Amino acid sequence: VFTFALLQVASANFVKDNAPPGALATLTGITGGAHFGFGKGVGGLVGGVIREVTKSTKMAFYYFGLFSFACGGAYGVVVNVLKIFRKTKNFKTFPMEADRKDEGKEDENAEPFLAGRGIGDGNREEVGKNIKP
Repeated sequence: VFTFALLQVASANFVKDNAPPGALATLTGITGGAHFGFGKGVGGLVGGVIREVTKSTKMAFYYFGLFSFACGGAYGVVVNVLKIFRKTKNFKTFPMEADRKDEGKEDENAEPFLAGRGIGDGNREEVGKNIKP
């Protein structure tokens, strides 16, 4: 239960940090759908196939455990290789050329995604203005 809560908090925080204005609810829904819909569906399908082939639920859990362990190890290797690469190459991220040209200027015609569709439209300053005491 604890690790599931960490997964949900981490994914919500990632979406919050990387979502464009006004798309937070949409991307949060897509994230939840990917986990609860696609992930659980594929997991059940693959688990059923493994169970049917091996004729043992114990072996199906064993293979899932091995696969999870291998994925965790691969993730650890990739993260550490990227850390070493960034330290040795003095890797820095630079803004894209288009971002550098327009730095400091704001587009007066820019509207948030689904502008004017309610509280979730990304315009936090106007939240609560229509509420009368």
